[in-house]
Amino acid sequence: FHNQDEWAGTKLAIASRTNKGHWAKQLLTDFDIEGIQLADLFHLTHIYQGSKKVHFAKLREETGFSYQEMVFFDDDINLN
Repeated sequence: FHNQDEWAGTKLAIASRTNKGHWAKQLLTDFDIEGIQLADLFHLTHIYQGSKKVHFAKLREETGFSYQEMVFFDDDINLN
């Protein structure tokens, strides 16, 4: 979708509260889709230990998008 008109203006971000930030960022450069590194598909990358609330507050601040304009996927059932 990175080169399709209907997705123009869409911004992708990653937020992860892992203690393995260096490794996670490396994986984003190691994997690619059709010759494009995953890391290049994301406008913002917040990968570090901490609260998801802090991650999302920073994403809201940096993008200017409200929470209602964001889609959030998570594997943590408790959303900590």
